Amino acid sequence: MTSPSLILCLLFSMKIFGSGENVQDSEWPDGNYTLLMTASGCPNNSNFIWRTGQRKQITNPENKWTTPNHFGGALTSNSIYLKFCSKIQYKPVSNFKTWPFGSYCIFRYTGKCPIGFLDSSIRWDDAAALYSNQQTAEGVLPDGKYGLNTVYNFCCRKDGTTSSMILPISFPFYLVRTGNACQSIKYTKVHEEYITWATAKLFNLNSFSGELKPYVRTIPYTQSIRATLLTMCFCYYEPVVGNSPLQGKKWYDEYMIRAIIIMAAIIVTTVLISFCIYIIRRLKCTEKRKIKNTRITHTTPDNVNLALSNINTSLALQDSSNFKDTDKPNAEIAPPPPLDMARYDPPPDYKP
Repeated sequence: MTSPSLILCLLFSMKIFGSGENVQDSEWPDGNYTLLMTASGCPNNSNFIWRTGQRKQITNPENKWTTPNHFGGALTSNSIYLKFCSKIQYKPVSNFKTWPFGSYCIFRYTGKCPIGFLDSSIRWDDAAALYSNQQTAEGVLPDGKYGLNTVYNFCCRKDGTTSSMILPISFPFYLVRTGNACQSIKYTKVHEEYITWATAKLFNLNSFSGELKPYVRTIPYTQSIRATLLTMCFCYYEPVVGNSPLQGKKWYDEYMIRAIIIMAAIIVTTVLISFCIYIIRRLKCTEKRKIKNTRITHTTPDNVNLALSNINTSLALQDSSNFKDTDKPNAEIAPPPPLDMARYDPPPDYKP
């Protein structure tokens, strides 16, 4: 792998894996708000602290709820005990993250709703007149009133469809339903869960305010008595990878898989490019050799004459090297000795 490709892969892997939970938790929208706590606790984070609180409401003994459920508090037939996670934005940030468009509600905190939400409230007429000492409010709670009765303030929006939107998926969490269905969130599985409060029967003062509020069903005990059974729907989101819920684990596996696939694609692409470059260079070298051989073996009259001239020159130099006196510039060559004719017998028919 070439150095630039290796650097790109390292930078990409640092971006994806550099801080595990930070990748997810940093995506929580900025601002102040409260979420209903799940049985798993508040969402994991590293950039801020969730402040927790709990409220116990005393009711008539006809409460109902979804079974099983994931609420962080305790539900009994005559009490509703809920826990909350409140996010506090201590200082402004340069890259401000807002809540996505959709159809859902959250609990209001610190007096105003985040951008894009409308303010609303619900008042529960708790049956606490005889049990006021059992009605409790502890820790940091969403905006509202927590005396003999309970008032929760909400922030709701309905500026988009309930199709998938993106929120952090590092931990399970709740949103409050508004409208006819829960908001869909990408990479999560949603469960709709409800709680029915059995509020005061006589002189009931349940009330609702706001242009857009959570989805609530009310049922009277009789036609002559004001509605006293108040049902609210909550949307529980658990992160998933594929089709399997992965409770109690970290939820950035999907991003890790994507990062591995992208890095593998970069590596494979680099190897293929390097191989193609190698093949092209080999083909160029082979072509050059063929051209060189063609030039040497190509016979034309001029080439033949030149070759013969070179051969003659080489032979002449070789012959001259056989003489002993070749190192003398003007050496005379001695004539051959005369033949001794007496040594030769003439043939019988020889006549001088």
